[in-house]
Amino acid sequence: RDHIEDVRGHGLARFLSQDLTIVRETPSDEVDKVLESVEPTAKGLIIDRSLDQRLLDRLMAKGLEYVTARDFKGIIKRPVNIRLLKMGS
Repeated sequence: RDHIEDVRGHGLARFLSQDLTIVRETPSDEVDKVLESVEPTAKGLIIDRSLDQRLLDRLMAKGLEYVTARDFKGIIKRPVNIRLLKMGS
């Protein structure tokens, strides 16, 4: 919950480890650029923007277990191995 409050409304994205420590923090519009260099210990992402199918597919390939986003747009293939959580307002 603290991570969501820190990220929401600030244009940030925060990759978290299994024990919810911060692995990496970046502006939310740069997640695509930094994704390949994010450490394998990252298991979740909290992002202050809408998430689309293309980014979701890349996050799945990276092995993330959950994503919390402002909204999910155009998700056609909802994966079973990654939890999608919508930020409350």
